[in-house]
Amino acid sequence: MSDLRKNPFFHPVTGGLTLVAALALLGVGAFVNAPEPVAAAQTPAQSAASDWVDHDYAKVRLVSAQTELGDGSLMLGVEIALAKGWKTYWRYPGDSGLPPRFDWSGSQNLKSAEPLWPAPEKFTKPDTTYGYKQHVILPLKVEAADEDEPLNLSLTFNYGFCDDICVPAEAVFNMTLAPGEGERSVEAAQIETFEARVPEALSARGSRAAARLENENKLELLLEGGDGAPPVLIVDGLEGVYFSEAELVHIGEPSRYEVELDAGRDITGEMLNLTFLAGGKAWEERVEIR
Repeated sequence: MSDLRKNPFFHPVTGGLTLVAALALLGVGAFVNAPEPVAAAQTPAQSAASDWVDHDYAKVRLVSAQTELGDGSLMLGVEIALAKGWKTYWRYPGDSGLPPRFDWSGSQNLKSAEPLWPAPEKFTKPDTTYGYKQHVILPLKVEAADEDEPLNLSLTFNYGFCDDICVPAEAVFNMTLAPGEGERSVEAAQIETFEARVPEALSARGSRAAARLENENKLELLLEGGDGAPPVLIVDGLEGVYFSEAELVHIGEPSRYEVELDAGRDITGEMLNLTFLAGGKAWEERVEIR
């Protein structure tokens, strides 16, 4: 037997091996029974939403993607939930309907609030309209005047929802976002989902568009470039001007659409919004009327 006294782990008082040496000889780590480090618990995301305002067949609330103000630029949204069979409207409703309206006049420390418009569905009964069914969030790009001061939001939101009849409705929301890091809220992912449905620039399709006034009651719209069949076109952007459903009258290079209008003025030189829809995608361009 080897002389244990020559072992560097020999204990001179007890005449045996130290615990560390004994465990080592057995092939066991000295800290085998030490508990695993426990990861710090993550704080669950917090909600940043107003209460629902219920209008029987539709309900609406204000939501924020952040719980605090962050750098002063943040995304909010107006969330609308609709009963089965009911719809609400896009910024241009079409032949009938009520477009959403935003009044921020009671807010404090608000520099700007820009609504973004997810691509709408086209409805054809009983007439041609554009909007949303079931559920939508209208994203709002908001900027505070001073990121070091609370942002006190006061929004009066007017909208309409329809089935066989159309119902105008109003909801008033108040929300305060305090200065702070701006953690993601529970509602952030849903806001981002609808923000992703906002149309891309038409150039992303490899296309360009032009508008020409044929006469005081008719517009000609031209679309050049891009793959696939010509998309559905929606024309809007002039206050107080009615635009009919765009009719595709020629497929080629360029494809040509015609739109009836009721303006009551010469609109040459004014700017139009052209929104193109195809295969679940959407593109948009602003063009000057020639």
